[in-house]
Amino acid sequence: MEVPSREEEVSPAEVPEPEPASAVQIPEVPAPTPDGDPDIIFAELAQANKRLVEIAVRYSVDVRAAAQILKRAASFWKINEKEDAIGQMHSARVELTNSIELKSAELLLESERNLNNFGPFATKEMQQVLSEMRAYQTTLDFDGFFSTLNKFQNLREASEKDLGSLGQLISMLNTLETGIMSLGGSQFNAKTFIEKAYAQTEKGRRKDGEAVLTMAVSQSIEILQPLIEKKVAQVSARLKEAHAGGVDVRGPAVLVRQITLALRGRRFVQVLQLLTRIDAVFPETSSRKKTPEKHSSSKSHVRAHSTVVDSKDTSSSTKGHSEELEIRSGRSYLFLESRSERGTAAFLQAKGSHRGLFLTASFPPKLLEETKLPDTELVWISESSGWKETYNPKVLDHEIASRILSFISDPGAAVVMLDGLAYMVTENGADRVEKFLKRLMDAASSRKITILGTLHAEGVGEKEVARLKGLFDQCIG
Repeated sequence: MEVPSREEEVSPAEVPEPEPASAVQIPEVPAPTPDGDPDIIFAELAQANKRLVEIAVRYSVDVRAAAQILKRAASFWKINEKEDAIGQMHSARVELTNSIELKSAELLLESERNLNNFGPFATKEMQQVLSEMRAYQTTLDFDGFFSTLNKFQNLREASEKDLGSLGQLISMLNTLETGIMSLGGSQFNAKTFIEKAYAQTEKGRRKDGEAVLTMAVSQSIEILQPLIEKKVAQVSARLKEAHAGGVDVRGPAVLVRQITLALRGRRFVQVLQLLTRIDAVFPETSSRKKTPEKHSSSKSHVRAHSTVVDSKDTSSSTKGHSEELEIRSGRSYLFLESRSERGTAAFLQAKGSHRGLFLTASFPPKLLEETKLPDTELVWISESSGWKETYNPKVLDHEIASRILSFISDPGAAVVMLDGLAYMVTENGADRVEKFLKRLMDAASSRKITILGTLHAEGVGEKEVARLKGLFDQCIG
């Protein structure tokens, strides 16, 4: 198969390059005080949110929810309801910050995968910059994060250029692997092929190394193409549904046509970039309708915003042991049990026909023997191997957090299960787990994602149990 060059893959006319990340600045805006001038506070918040929107758009972050909040803020301001308008502006800032955080987690995960795949080709400088990115992402220093991201990408591109045709193939292979994972395909291990190619080049057989990578690209395309076709069909169906509901879909319709043309030309990297853009601009459809929000005061609006029940949850009360429990989207529930029976039942109820992410300390095949988990991404938290997606519990703050935040950012996501919190506490300590859960719950609440957890109380101390219980909206058992 002929492998197109990077210049052929990305059309500058259709996929504009982002501005340098070093230009990113997120201004600090003080919270309003009783003595503050409402006009000044509103103006400062408006300026801060404008900057956040610019950043979000530059990095293909979904800003639809924030845009609705900003519209409400403008409406309140017009009728001189200044306190409510300022409250809405603060809520918009929280929404935008959370959305950018999710995107930074995705970019960090992609960068970590790229560096890992580079294997022997990776430089020490790339490793150092990636460590800086992790630190900035953990502290939510977006200015530092995007600056180092830009530096990392420049280093990666320079390394690819030095490698010549090998570098182009490695870059394409990394992109295709990321696309396969983002579209829910089977795991494709690009690193294996890259290491084989490196072994050939070390022996002076550069052509053989290129052949290995070319074969790997062909295999990844065979996996990726049907996934893209399925995604395009789903987007087209959503377009028809939205159009029938009176929604203006001209923007995403143009992107779908561009995707179709790029797919016909087998420009798969360009297709993946366009799919990212369409996920950021596509309007909500009836499959994810929300009940209207009641406006609250500036002090309580953020909390009220996170407890609205989605239409998918109107009948979602769990069966059996938790018959009277109403599972509400954007809320969190902790099940105190040694086995995950009630928690799993609640997970299936909250998921409905949507997608769920189930992280468990139990061996997944054994879990699947007892419970069917359709449309569920099953992740094993273990120091062992033997499952297609396994994470060591020690990487809680980085790989596991990034994996969950990436899932939460998906429009079709509904619920995340953390099965076996006692194991995480044992391996990481209560402080790290508490920080991890707070970060996760803040992001999930803004996206109306339900968080479930199971905790075997006898596996940890009483103080740890009390701290974890205090983080969840409701405890059962």
